Amino acid sequence: MANVQITFPDGATKEFPHGITALEVAKSIGPRLASDSLAAKVDGRLVDLSHRIEASASIQFITPSSPEGLTICRHSSADFLSSLKKAGANDAFLQTLRAARQPKPAGGGESKKELSQKQILELLAGDVPSSRVAMLVGERGIDFKPTDDYLKTLEGAGAESDLLCSKT
Repeated sequence: MANVQITFPDGATKEFPHGITALEVAKSIGPRLASDSLAAKVDGRLVDLSHRIEASASIQFITPSSPEGLTICRHSSADFLSSLKKAGANDAFLQTLRAARQPKPAGGGESKKELSQKQILELLAGDVPSSRVAMLVGERGIDFKPTDDYLKTLEGAGAESDLLCSKT
């Protein structure tokens, strides 16, 4: 099959093999973009990162910092909380998650509550995927300086590199 030509928002173009996924395109640009991307727009249509690109197209990556990314995060979080409740998650655990996703107030005030060591471990112990915990850490920060011992504890609790390398 012939290659496809991908056009980026800045007008640059690059050829890729037919059938490449949006995630693979993001990875070709850089690991940070691939890690930060929640979805992509291919020819203006919102698609999952697993979407295969079959013809030449324009692409734009959607990250949590974009308005569309924020909407995706909010819907994903609401669906995720509903699923947890149906699966029998306790109220304290759900409250921790709800507190983590509270919107920031308008007017520039900063009221985000940083995550504690205990909260992060509770999230991981509650089977929250490491990538979601990393997103929360990225949004809210942490209220402590991680030590090597704590990072080992996180790793033992199931944290993956996305959380262990989160910038706070």
